[in-house]
Amino acid sequence: MKIFNAVLFGCFAVLNFGTYAQPAPKSTLCECERVEADKKRRQLYSNTQAQQIINEYCKLFVHPARIYPKPYACKDVGPIYSQLCEDEQKYVFYDEPFLDNLVKSSRLGDRFVLAHEIAHHLLGHTERAFRLGRQQSIPGEVAKDTRYKSRNKAKKTQMYGITMPQRHLHELEADALGLWMVVQKGATRADIKQIFDVMPRLLSVYKGIPDEETSTDSHPSLVIRKNLIERYWTKFERPTLAMQYQNVVDSIDFVPLQHEVKEFYAYQLLSADEERQAQLTRTERDIRDSLSRRYRFSVDVLGGGVYQRPVLRRDGEPVAATDSRGWVAGLRFGVGAWFKRHRAETDVKVASSSFTTQAAFADGLRTVEVFNSQYLYVQPRYVYSRIGRGNRYKYGTGVWQATAGLSVNVPLTFDYKNYALLVDPVPTQRTSVAPVIGVGYSHANWLTRSGHVRIGLMYQPQLLNLSVGSGEKISAWLHTLSLEASVRLW
Repeated sequence: MKIFNAVLFGCFAVLNFGTYAQPAPKSTLCECERVEADKKRRQLYSNTQAQQIINEYCKLFVHPARIYPKPYACKDVGPIYSQLCEDEQKYVFYDEPFLDNLVKSSRLGDRFVLAHEIAHHLLGHTERAFRLGRQQSIPGEVAKDTRYKSRNKAKKTQMYGITMPQRHLHELEADALGLWMVVQKGATRADIKQIFDVMPRLLSVYKGIPDEETSTDSHPSLVIRKNLIERYWTKFERPTLAMQYQNVVDSIDFVPLQHEVKEFYAYQLLSADEERQAQLTRTERDIRDSLSRRYRFSVDVLGGGVYQRPVLRRDGEPVAATDSRGWVAGLRFGVGAWFKRHRAETDVKVASSSFTTQAAFADGLRTVEVFNSQYLYVQPRYVYSRIGRGNRYKYGTGVWQATAGLSVNVPLTFDYKNYALLVDPVPTQRTSVAPVIGVGYSHANWLTRSGHVRIGLMYQPQLLNLSVGSGEKISAWLHTLSLEASVRLW
C-alpha cells in the first residue's frame, strides 16, 4: 500500500488532463479551429488508434456517445483536453508525442488519460452551460483560467465563467469515472501503479507549487486526487462494492456519482486538522465554504417533552409526590462548525411543570398541594461531536454528540394550591442554577447550512428553590429529563 500511495503521489504531481483551456491566440490555429486544417501530421499516435480506444470505452454505457480524437493539441493549453466545437461534435485534442511516450512507458497509460477526457464529455463538463456560473472573483484579483467556451441554450458558442469549486469537482469526477472505465476493461492494480509511475516524467500541471497539499485554480491538490483514486480503486476492485456502482456509471444518469464526489471532496477539505486549515489558500477556503455552506453561527428551533420526578422533604421527612409530564420549546444558538469535534451551544427554551404532593388518609392517598409552573431555561453548553467512520463520505452524515453545561432556571409563572389549610402560606419560587448533561444524534448534510435534524436526551437535577414564611425547612428537587428534537433554521 505504501508503494501504491507513493506512486499515486508521483502521478498526481504531474497530472494535467486539461479541460477548460483558455482560447488560443487568433494568430494560432488550434483546438476547434484545426479540426479541418493541417492534415499532414506525423503518426506517432494515430487518430485511428485513439478512436478505437474511445469507441471501446463509450460502448460501456447504455447510450454510447460519439467522441472524436484529433491530434491537434496546442502548447498553450496542455497535451490533452476535451472540447465541444462549432459543429456540435465532441472532440479530444491530444499531443501525439505525449500519448506515444505513455504507450512506450506503460501498458495502459494512454487509455487512462483518454478515459479521463471521455468522462469530461459524458459528465457534461464541456456542454452544459447551466452548470457554469459567473467568473470566479477574489478580492483584489480575478482567478486565472475561469473563462470557458461552451454552448448556450440557443446552440451558440460563447464564453462562460466557471467557478473554481466546480472546476475542481469536474476534475475529480473525471478521475473517478475514468478509473471505472479502465477497471471495467481489465486494468489491474499493477497497471495503475505503472501508469502513475511513469506519468511524472511526461507531464507537469502543478509546477511551482510548494507541496502536495496545495491546490491550483483549476485543479484540486495532489493529496485530494490521490485519496480519491485510492478510494475508488478499492470500490471498483472489490466485486461486492463494484456492483453498487454498476447502475450508477453504466447509465446516462451520473448524478449519484457527482454527489458522491462532492461528499468526498467536502469531507477532505473540512476534516483537515487545524494546522492544515490554517494553511489553506484563499482559493481553497473559497472552495471549502462553497461546498459546505460553512457558517460559524447557527440557529435551531427545538421542541419536545419533559418528564420530572420530584423529590421533596419537609423537616427531614419525605413527601409523596406525583411525576410531572410537560412540554418544552425554544431556540438553540450554536457557535462553531457542526462537523468539528468541539462546539459551543446555548439553548433558550420554555418548559412546563405540574405535579402534586399527597398525604395518607383513612380512605387512601389524597392530593394536598398542587404546583404548576413554567420555566425559562438558559443553558450554555459545550458539545462534543463524533462523526461515525462509515458516514464520513456520505451526503447525509450521522453525528453522535455529548454535551455538558449549566442550566439557569427562571420561574416565569407559579401557581400554588394547598387543600389542607384554610389559609395558604403561599411559597415563592426563585431562580436556581443546576448542571445539565445530555447525549444526542444529529443527521446533517455536508452541502447545506439548513436541514440539520437532531434528537437528544437532556438531564438536570433542577432545584425547586422555594421560600416559605412559616419557617419550615423544605428541600425540593426536580429530576428533569427532556427528549428534544431540533431542526436547523440558519
